[in-house]
Amino acid sequence: MPLKLIRIFVYSAGVMLLLTAVAKIVSSGGNAGALNVNDRVFGLPNSYLLLLAGLVEGAAAIFCFIGKSRRMQVAILAWLASVFLLYRLNLWAQGYRGLCPCLGNMTSAIHLPSRAADWWLRVVLGYILIGSYSALLWLRYSQKNFTETALIDRGVADGGISDHDSGCGQEL
Repeated sequence: MPLKLIRIFVYSAGVMLLLTAVAKIVSSGGNAGALNVNDRVFGLPNSYLLLLAGLVEGAAAIFCFIGKSRRMQVAILAWLASVFLLYRLNLWAQGYRGLCPCLGNMTSAIHLPSRAADWWLRVVLGYILIGSYSALLWLRYSQKNFTETALIDRGVADGGISDHDSGCGQEL
């Protein structure tokens, strides 16, 4: 996975997170009855949880656009996707088989069926989860290869000191 692909992935994930963050923040201020019901996992009213999740997603999205460290951007995406996956797994373990209340009442406002929104959110979750962990592995592997190659070039990977390092033209 070349760095250009990782950059494209980070920006596209940032756009997706920004869109879902806005939807969650807008939905949190709605008047749907489900917003006053406590969340099954955290015990907070859904309106507060949507607002909190939207703010965290928005911060992650902004970091995808302005962050300086590609590795940190990908790590934050992996962390956030892992949290979302654990949330969904927790709901499933509790026996909840309904749709994820992730977007609040925004789906009705944009005339998108709840099942379609839930399906798209699963696709986004899979994209960010698989993409971020793949990018982290690639960055780790390519960094490890780069470091080992640099050490071999300098003659210190196997514990020896090269002619260049000793300065006297002989191995020590």
